Amino acid sequence: MAKDDDIVGLWQGRLEQSKDERTRWEAQVATTMSFAEGNHRRWWDDEGNEQVKEMNDHEVWRTVNLMNRALSIIVTRVTANNPRWSPKRSGLENVSRDEIDAATALLQDVWDGEELGDFAMKDEMKLVIRNAFLQGGGLVYVRFDDELDIPVVEQFEMWDTYSDPTAQRLREKRWLMLALPKGVDELKATEKYDQGKVKKIMADAKLAESGIKQAHVRRMTGGREQGIDTIITLFTFEIDGKNLIHRVIAGDQVLSEETMKHPENKQMHLSTVFDIYHPVQRGRFYERPEVSDWIDPQKTIDKIYTNIENYIDCFLQGRWLRSDENTEIPRAGTQGQIIDGSSNEIQAMDMQPL
Repeated sequence: MAKDDDIVGLWQGRLEQSKDERTRWEAQVATTMSFAEGNHRRWWDDEGNEQVKEMNDHEVWRTVNLMNRALSIIVTRVTANNPRWSPKRSGLENVSRDEIDAATALLQDVWDGEELGDFAMKDEMKLVIRNAFLQGGGLVYVRFDDELDIPVVEQFEMWDTYSDPTAQRLREKRWLMLALPKGVDELKATEKYDQGKVKKIMADAKLAESGIKQAHVRRMTGGREQGIDTIITLFTFEIDGKNLIHRVIAGDQVLSEETMKHPENKQMHLSTVFDIYHPVQRGRFYERPEVSDWIDPQKTIDKIYTNIENYIDCFLQGRWLRSDENTEIPRAGTQGQIIDGSSNEIQAMDMQPL
């Protein structure tokens, strides 16, 4: 059996490989996530460098954030109808119609999640769809929960997902890892982890493996840079022969290792336990976020014109009068555009004092 140092070193090297592949993609995701949170003065260029819009003296900032409303409409429409369940008879046993109906009812309970708390499939799918538009894709992990005795679906952000850069299709990838912040107390409370190794790990106070995401979370929560009892924990999956090897790594310790086998002794793939949703398929694992097209690059307006607009709005009159066939029509020269008319048709109105 490989030593912990060798396993940890192998996966740290793979982590760096994946980071190199997603530099431009991560910058795009950081921008869309920042805009979704209402921070429209901060974005990232293709090299992953943070850029901030500086305000000139004559500018005023206007934030009109319709992104979350649009995402809510999309998510609600996609999940409005319940799925059509079609459980199949197992080839190993004789299954009655009543048992198939019971399986259908169980699957509907899994979807509704009335007794499952955070594991409601419908709620997980809503998050998958929302994150897929913001981050280009959404990752889903399907497992069977022995305690609940039901299948469970969990969603993970692509921002926390690192994968084999030599393949783009999930089925063809040889390895994948999830880098998630876990509390040290949570690791101590998990019985399947080697508690002797858990005692050796030290909290790193990180909330994400990605430095850009770490800064994003700090801005959104206003959290402190130090004092958080968390450590980035790697949940790794790799193909080994016909099987999948699943490990949990925290710091320089391998806390657990599990061999996942196909129930019918078939070849296991990452797509056997994972699925990925892309709003638009372009053939890449890390797809460009669709929300990128919703971001308007022009977000400032000249303060001089803005003051004129406010004055006109308050007094319900235009700055100019246009005479046309004995009719005088107030006109507002909003943002300095030209009012069509000859010199004898247009006259300036006296501005009333504020």
